[in-house]
Amino acid sequence: MPAGPGASNTASGRWPAPRFKVRGAPRLSGCARTRVALLQAAIERFARDGYRATSVAEIARAAHLSSTAACVYFPTKEALFIAAVDEDASGVVNKGIGLILAADQSQQWREDLLRTLLDALDDHPLARRVLGGLEPEFTVRLLDIPVLAELRKVY
Repeated sequence: MPAGPGASNTASGRWPAPRFKVRGAPRLSGCARTRVALLQAAIERFARDGYRATSVAEIARAAHLSSTAACVYFPTKEALFIAAVDEDASGVVNKGIGLILAADQSQQWREDLLRTLLDALDDHPLARRVLGGLEPEFTVRLLDIPVLAELRKVY
């Protein structure tokens, strides 16, 4: 039995397709779909169980991949965790930026921004977990995730 992204454990000889479809979204290549599936599974697992209690093998299974396939995209568990936090935090940051761009620059926009960012955490459980202090060994290292680096350049 092959042990790569095309490996199988089902009777049909194929892994089930990842469960993500966004209408109107550009079609992703197979590699990009695999990476997205891994990140989505990682966000869910790390948010629910935390870094220490989650294994790359569990994440790969949730994404319908072999554990060796995960290593092709993310060489270490830490690299996968940091990429997952960056992906989830990007959603929070993008909601905040959207509000800033649409703001009328009154005093109210600051309160609206804070409310929007806090509300966005409901949809981004891994970002909420990290900001809640539940992954203290990563707090300092996560200050350099790409979304925050880009935000510092602009603002």
